[in-house]
Amino acid sequence: EETFTGSLNGAGYRIIGLTDSLFTSVAGTVRRLGVTVDYSVNAEGDVTFGTIARVLKDGALLVQITVSGTVEIVASGLSEVVAGGIAGVVEGGSIRVATAGITFRIRGMNVIAGGIAGVIENMDNDYAATWTPDGAASLDAGGATVNAGIYVGMSSAEGAADWQFKETTASLTVNGAESGAYIGKIPG
Repeated sequence: EETFTGSLNGAGYRIIGLTDSLFTSVAGTVRRLGVTVDYSVNAEGDVTFGTIARVLKDGALLVQITVSGTVEIVASGLSEVVAGGIAGVVEGGSIRVATAGITFRIRGMNVIAGGIAGVIENMDNDYAATWTPDGAASLDAGGATVNAGIYVGMSSAEGAADWQFKETTASLTVNGAESGAYIGKIPG
């Protein structure tokens, strides 16, 4: 697994037509970047997806990131799908001033998905108030077990229950039923 440890300043430019995560993992800095993704996969087994990174590691800093596009994931078998608009799994680091306008359609045995991040295990600081799911964003998740949120699928990060989020018109559908959850699950 290669980890990006450098610094990427997108200078406000946009990458159009990305067909997979930009990075496998990030422990460096990505700032002022826009990305339009068109990701579609039928997988046999586990899938982790984030437009910027599948995994954010300690030391990662994402600032002024805007993502849009379409993500469709269908995983068969006893699979787990973890997906986020910006990052799949946040092991550490920070996401500051992020806007996600992605249309997700995800199917798998176990699904964890969020408009900004699928799973947040740890985050350096609480910047949730600087995140914006675009009003056109939608998340449609289905599976035997689904933890999905408009912002975050699941978070065990300290203080997650107290995070403040901006109100949004982004939509969330879990196994055919509409939901307004900002965080899908906070393990207790």
